[in-house]
Amino acid sequence: MNRSRLLGIFRLFRFELPFTAGICVILGQLLAIDQFPPISIMALGFLSIFCISATALILNDYFDLEIDRV
Repeated sequence: MNRSRLLGIFRLFRFELPFTAGICVILGQLLAIDQFPPISIMALGFLSIFCISATALILNDYFDLEIDRV
């Protein structure tokens, strides 16, 4: 893969939005059980919502391409 293609993939993900969603899941876990959950549970919660959020953004960009061009 060339550099411009990788840069395009990174811009497509928009990492700040899925990352923020993952942080919100971790904060929700901390508030719900009032202590630190195991690292594996925190990581799974973060990664699951990170991937779901990133996928939703990519699908939105794909299906709304004509609308987003305006």
